[in-house]
Amino acid sequence: MKSLTTIAAALPLLIALALVSSSVAAPPATPSFHDSVAGSGSSTTATAFAVNITSGPSGESPTGLATLDTFGVHFVASSITCLAVTGNTATYAGALEPNLFGLAYFKVTDVDNGPAGSNLDTGAAEGSNTPEDCTTPTFGSLGHLTSGDLVVTDAPPPPSSTRQCLSGGYRAYGFATTGLCVAYVNAGRLAAGDSRG
Repeated sequence: MKSLTTIAAALPLLIALALVSSSVAAPPATPSFHDSVAGSGSSTTATAFAVNITSGPSGESPTGLATLDTFGVHFVASSITCLAVTGNTATYAGALEPNLFGLAYFKVTDVDNGPAGSNLDTGAAEGSNTPEDCTTPTFGSLGHLTSGDLVVTDAPPPPSSTRQCLSGGYRAYGFATTGLCVAYVNAGRLAAGDSRG
């Protein structure tokens, strides 16, 4: 009987602890250090488009998808070979799946000029039979969005030294604290086999 009394007395405390622990915020997410362009909709030159491409902050390891419907043809990227992001502008290129025009490669430049529904974003696309690169933007078939949105993210490079995290430097990289920034740098170094600070 005494054990039931003890449990009954402890029950409000246990419930209070359960409520508090369930409302504790999750740790802050690690900032994303990926450049990207994503969106879908239509424009004055395309009846439909969809894009979702990411890369490292300097364009390394680009991956994703891109489709474009224009001139009555559905174009699909079979691979993404480059992504270059500067500010609100993303240029990406790659190879195309077989299509009615016989084009093998493409290049697109998307500009994020405003929020969804503002019709301020633009996209320009070109196709060719020779590989394209991302060193310069394209202005071929330039069109303003008539629906949808384009979101371009130009990510900063991640910190490479724990010193970059000190004296408030962690904020420039999007970390909530110095400790999270330092842990990120150290985790990267351990994965690379480097233990320097």
